[in-house]
Amino acid sequence: MSCVARREQEAYLAQAGPSLAYWWQGGSLVRLQPEEEATDPLGMAEGLRPTLHRCELAPGHRLLLVTSTVASLSLERQLAETLSLDPQAALAALYRLAQPLRDSAALLIAT
Repeated sequence: MSCVARREQEAYLAQAGPSLAYWWQGGSLVRLQPEEEATDPLGMAEGLRPTLHRCELAPGHRLLLVTSTVASLSLERQLAETLSLDPQAALAALYRLAQPLRDSAALLIAT
């Protein structure tokens, strides 16, 4: 589970359970995922302890939230190239990359 709250040029990402996000910062791609103690599927752990990330979303930055199944494709180099595109082209490219997966979803936040 991932949740994003955005205010102006800041985004706060909370992650719990199997979840994955990527933060593109004009040339570098950072993989964001929950810390070890927050990776249990929801309902399986005694309490919910999400991992929190603060991401600056300056012009040209992107935040991509994807289902954890995307990690099985080992696409980080292709994701970096895709997220460097304008948002509309990036969405089309993301769709093509994720087509082999049965169950996947993505949310792109672009500035």
